[in-house]
Amino acid sequence: MADYVGSVQLGVGDPFDYPGRVSATYGKPTVGGAAFANNLGFDDVPATEGTFGQYTNEVVTPPIEDFVGCKEERTTFAFDYFEKFHVTPASFILGNVLATQQISVVVYSAYRTEQHTWDSFVNNAGAGVELLNQPTLPYTFDPQEGLTNLILQVGTSGPPTVDTTLDFVFDTMTISPVIQLERIVFWSPRPNMPYRETLEFNTQIIEHSDGSEQRIALRPNPRQQFDWTFLFEPGTERARIHNLLFDWQSRVYGIPMYHEATFTTSAITAGDTVINVQSTDYADYREAGLAIVYDLNAGTNDIVEIDTGGIASTTLTLTTGTVNSYSSGVLVAPIRTAKTRPSLSGQRYTTDAATLKVPFEVLDNESNLASTAAWTTTHNSKVVVDDENAVSGSMQETFQRNIIVLDNGISSVYHDSPTEKGKRGSVKRFHATSKQDVWEIRQLIHALRGRQVSFYLPTFGYDLTPAAQLLSGGTALTVVNVGYDKYVKDRRPYTVIRVHFTDPVTNPPLIRTITASSEIDADTETLTVDSAWPATYQPEDVDRIEYLELVRFDSDSFRFSYEQGDLTVRITCPVITVFD
Repeated sequence: MADYVGSVQLGVGDPFDYPGRVSATYGKPTVGGAAFANNLGFDDVPATEGTFGQYTNEVVTPPIEDFVGCKEERTTFAFDYFEKFHVTPASFILGNVLATQQISVVVYSAYRTEQHTWDSFVNNAGAGVELLNQPTLPYTFDPQEGLTNLILQVGTSGPPTVDTTLDFVFDTMTISPVIQLERIVFWSPRPNMPYRETLEFNTQIIEHSDGSEQRIALRPNPRQQFDWTFLFEPGTERARIHNLLFDWQSRVYGIPMYHEATFTTSAITAGDTVINVQSTDYADYREAGLAIVYDLNAGTNDIVEIDTGGIASTTLTLTTGTVNSYSSGVLVAPIRTAKTRPSLSGQRYTTDAATLKVPFEVLDNESNLASTAAWTTTHNSKVVVDDENAVSGSMQETFQRNIIVLDNGISSVYHDSPTEKGKRGSVKRFHATSKQDVWEIRQLIHALRGRQVSFYLPTFGYDLTPAAQLLSGGTALTVVNVGYDKYVKDRRPYTVIRVHFTDPVTNPPLIRTITASSEIDADTETLTVDSAWPATYQPEDVDRIEYLELVRFDSDSFRFSYEQGDLTVRITCPVITVFD
């Protein structure tokens, strides 16, 4: 290293890691100069020769922008909070809007020493969204000043779907909270009787060559649809509904679940957040879900949101108070969101009365109601649906067998079956006469997931007739010869039987599995069951012996027919035996 004449600048990022600027000017260093230079990292400076010239140390404060991102500054609360504006809440995620909503908004200036201005408010959400109590803009904030009386009001009129921002423009920054909502139209007319509700699953069935099946539920919860008919008498209601459909037929609607309704047990004062009802049992109320308080006579209603933890046996707690006051005895029911179809049909009469058929397809039915608690009997870990079959007059039956036919139209016909036995199809009919009945049937259908899950169902027939005593401690069952040993040969699903007695109170039905059979003569045959008889029974003590078939539903679609009222329901479900 020879002569050194010049200037060296050292700063942040230099090898010396010195937070400032160092300027050194020197000629040929002396011993002292060499020592200083060595301290700066020059390790090849001669120890003699020359005279140290001049050294200047200038420590400079770097501009504040050089510290953006520095760990030391970012960790302080002051850096995140002060010297900026704040808007609270940070977003407006409103979900389904069925009634006018109001949200408190705070705008705050966290500048500690300076005045700044709120220049403008840009409403990108369009009609139906309004910021109330705005000051005249631009508005100047003093240091540490806030506005706490602002209200964001969201009404039911306006674009059906909103997913945008509200822009608060200040002189130093712009804050843009997200606003998301979907406006829902309350469908106020009540449907006429009768009407139908349909629950529809989606099951993929893969049948094996022996007739057994693999069943895959493609839809964990059923889709729900209501087919409603409305009668509009001459007056303003028909005109209002026709005008509503003219503009809003494509909207999402809120429809009450009338079959799950209850009634208030005390008066409601406007602003109340707790309402007392007869019972919340046997109804699909949901936390953070919607419900309606509806005075059918006056036509007034409140669409309310149920608070988290707000569902008790006889009360509903709401997130906000009701707008209207109500007397005791008004209807309360869950609300579901639904859409209707592109084409609706009806009739118009010369009196200006009209009828209208409106199918509603529910959009928010992702709720698992599965339970078989109402059916307490089980066999082989499968539920036994043993309530009486609601049959009037006759019941359809089918007998099915996979049959292969090869016929070229010229030679003899080849005819065979890949399976060793056939399947029987029949129907299970439910007749519900109470809110609890409807709910328990709904829970069962959810639990069986349409065609996927098998269960035991009695044939409700006189399939076997005893021809001798059923001896206590024995396992023999002598019956009238109906070809069981010749045709059934102890094969499922005709191996499980249920014995009904003439006095079912004293002698409840007994379920047994047939393990063997033999023909005694042309009139009788003997079956062996898996468990001994608990007592001795005479043939006249037995009302009937029926098969307990392992079956599944033969349709993924279940129709609830509401006939004489919301709680009088018939459900017809086709079933078919399985070889599981």
